[in-house]
Amino acid sequence: FLIMSRLLNFISILIVVAAFFYRSFCPHNQAEIELPHLSGSVKIYYDEHGIPHIKATDRKTGAFGLGYAHAVDRLWQLHMNRMISQGRLSEMFGELPVDFDKSLRLLNAVNNCEVILSNMEKEHQEYLQAYADGINAYVKRNPLPLQFYLIWTDFHSWEPIDSCTYLKFMHFQLNLNWNYELTRDYLTAVIKDEDLVNQILPILPEQSDEVTYTMNDEELKEFGWYKNAPKQGFNSRKAKASTYKSLKKNAQKDVGINAQHIKGSNSWAISGKHTKSRKAILANDPHLSNGVPSFWHASKIEYEDGTYVVGSATPGIPAHGSFS
Repeated sequence: FLIMSRLLNFISILIVVAAFFYRSFCPHNQAEIELPHLSGSVKIYYDEHGIPHIKATDRKTGAFGLGYAHAVDRLWQLHMNRMISQGRLSEMFGELPVDFDKSLRLLNAVNNCEVILSNMEKEHQEYLQAYADGINAYVKRNPLPLQFYLIWTDFHSWEPIDSCTYLKFMHFQLNLNWNYELTRDYLTAVIKDEDLVNQILPILPEQSDEVTYTMNDEELKEFGWYKNAPKQGFNSRKAKASTYKSLKKNAQKDVGINAQHIKGSNSWAISGKHTKSRKAILANDPHLSNGVPSFWHASKIEYEDGTYVVGSATPGIPAHGSFS
């Protein structure tokens, strides 16, 4: 009986611990959260898909709600985004990531962001602070996710500079020709002849990764990319493959040798003449690799003035990068 009693006690403890951690990182489906804020109120509810809908008084309270939602769903990701972008992984994992941290600190993101924030308009500073306040409000109310306990680390208050440094890190990640630029700078320093460097490593518009096409409806039709589309429409796998090959062929022809490595985004503006509400619609679709956890976090923010934004933001940055 003594053994059985101890076993039951042990199982009970395991259940309590499991429930504690489950509560800390399970999706808050259909939960409703009301949050006080200095400039208004914020209400967050989660739909059946686990997507937060944020109802806010104004932009600042919306940022507060978005920060809270990011902390609910992605607190560990927020923590890692900050530690990576500031070159601080060694604080958690010891000597292994020291070289990586050194390379990130060469970007001098923290000092650069201090200058940026000090020169930023007050309205934007308050917006970033409201987002940080939302993250910190969640942390004060709730236990940390399991990952923090596994490696025995803590979450320190989020600050506007953390959002700025992560944004700087994103810029670095998405700069596809930084190694080319560094090579040019090195050659310029050694050769001290910019004209000769331009002959050796020229920067040509057609070889740049920053190529943007802007087309209206008529130009899209004239371009002819879709004129040979299969009759069965674009829903079939064969039709999609055919269209993709056509687009890639034209891109390689128009852009040049870098076409096979191109990464880009789609931005769409639809005139109010074509919408039921008679209001214009702006949509953006950035193309980034999949990951776990996802780079994006879907949400919807509705404001009292009737405007709203639906799309995905990156945890750590109070802005929707993929939206409609």
